[in-house]
Amino acid sequence: MKNWLLAVLATSALLVGACSDDDSSGGGDDNPPECTFTPIAEVRSTLGDANIGEPTSDRSNPSVNVCAYPQAGVDSQVIIRYEVGSDSESFAITKKGFNDNGQPTTDVSGLGDEAISSALSTGDLTFTSVVARKGSHSVQIVSRASLDQIKTLTASILARF
Repeated sequence: MKNWLLAVLATSALLVGACSDDDSSGGGDDNPPECTFTPIAEVRSTLGDANIGEPTSDRSNPSVNVCAYPQAGVDSQVIIRYEVGSDSESFAITKKGFNDNGQPTTDVSGLGDEAISSALSTGDLTFTSVVARKGSHSVQIVSRASLDQIKTLTASILARF
């Protein structure tokens, strides 16, 4: 089941690297936000899963922070990926990566400057991704939650930039 995560991460070049989880910094234009930028309570309530655990972070790429939230009782996790330095060109590359790797995208209106969604199914599980850009910030959320729940969380995050 973890292959879904590897496929999603590889598709949009998400294999990046660890942060301190005690700072709620929004990051600014040069640094991506810390994992606490989106409070765990908001992640749990918006995605409808009280069993989502505290995130770990991967910041091996200085312009990216990938926050992985484990889900108790299932072999799955929620991913929130923050990136700074995004623009229309880099967003187009991300979209192309999804499409080229067999994850067709759908444009999503009303989220930031541009947004897409994509779904990847493995067995009887479906993992939905929403990627949205607002100015030089982009956010990607990958979860088993519904598209509407993920869009709601994405909109809340984008409103903070």
